[in-house]
Amino acid sequence: MRPSGAHPVYWRTFTHSQPDDWVLRAFRDLADNFKGKLPDDLSPVLTPESIPYLLVEGFEKGEWSFTCNKTLPYVFETDCIIVADGSRSGLALRGKAGALGSTLLCYRPKEEVDPDFFFYLLQSFYAFTNTATIGGAVPHLDTRLLDKLQLHIPPLIEEQASIGIILKAADNALAAAEAKLTAAKRLKTALMQQLFTRGIPGRHKEFIQTKWFYTPASWITRQLRQIAKVESGFTMGRDLSGHELVEVAYLTVVNVQEGGFDLSNVERVEVKQSELDRLLVGAGDILMTEGGDRDKLGRGGMWRGEIQPCVYQNHIFRVRLAPDTYKPELFHFLLQTWQAKNYFFAHAKQTSNLCTINSRELKRFPVFEPSVAEQEQMIELLSAADAQVASVKSEVQALHRLKRSLLQNLLTGKVRVKSLDVMP
Repeated sequence: MRPSGAHPVYWRTFTHSQPDDWVLRAFRDLADNFKGKLPDDLSPVLTPESIPYLLVEGFEKGEWSFTCNKTLPYVFETDCIIVADGSRSGLALRGKAGALGSTLLCYRPKEEVDPDFFFYLLQSFYAFTNTATIGGAVPHLDTRLLDKLQLHIPPLIEEQASIGIILKAADNALAAAEAKLTAAKRLKTALMQQLFTRGIPGRHKEFIQTKWFYTPASWITRQLRQIAKVESGFTMGRDLSGHELVEVAYLTVVNVQEGGFDLSNVERVEVKQSELDRLLVGAGDILMTEGGDRDKLGRGGMWRGEIQPCVYQNHIFRVRLAPDTYKPELFHFLLQTWQAKNYFFAHAKQTSNLCTINSRELKRFPVFEPSVAEQEQMIELLSAADAQVASVKSEVQALHRLKRSLLQNLLTGKVRVKSLDVMP
């Protein structure tokens, strides 16, 4: 049983008790709440008479619909909003003023509760509120369970405010790093667009337009099957009795990500010793998935020998380029272009929620081949952009870890903050 007053998410993490001077409060006593409503009118266009109609999708994409119905519940930028219906029930949001959507719930902290402290407290509940739901096909936030929750919190609003200041500073740093990551990704995308359509700047004067690509006229056009060997991976469940076996790492589609690999959870399988050489992934091989939604179709990257030995799933293609023709590093970047994604999507077998490309269509994929010298220059530029994205992504991940640590330590009282000067 969770000790009374302990944080519902972090009580298993820390063995200590909350500070003796923190007080036990029911969550319902910390804030007033009200639910959003459906509008009578809704438009994608902002007018002088309309206001934003807030839904979770708008907070995620920054795109809003608008309503002229001024009788709807209104929230301010400082109000704490929580998703009340759907798969993201319990997600805490804020930062936009407007009419509260019907799937959202607003919590407005009482005078003795610091708004920033309350928002981060609500945000820290997500693992609890997202699972403690009611309803069948569409989950709903169990507000009764949330209202009955007993918590130890700092009695003084000054300590609450100090905690809020620190967590808000972490949030601001995280937002700045994420904006930097977006800018780095856009730069890489623009660079890929330039290099794969016009080549190294200033080198080419004549260009050709094909169905799928616009490229320099001097580039050689080949189908992938002319410069690479394409094979599907290893099928599990075969009868291996009577054969000498060896255990190896086994990559699945979960491990193959856009532009690289997630190797945090790699399975292991037994394969025939006699087949091992044929099945192994080698450094320089391109691994790409055969299925996914439009954005993820054909995602993959270049294997650099991260795990040896290693085989791959039958839903993954291994593209092994012929030596001294098209460099695998460049093909790795080519797969990330919108032109490649459009080709795969156009030639994929499509079902309601999945696209699948077969090896025949993949082998027909048109590859435009610059000279070896130009390929090397393109790889150098794209690798630098890729390294910048990876560096900023590491910064974002580190800040996410820092924020999780701060939430745990500050909201449980393991680390105390008595007072801080109010920051602008």
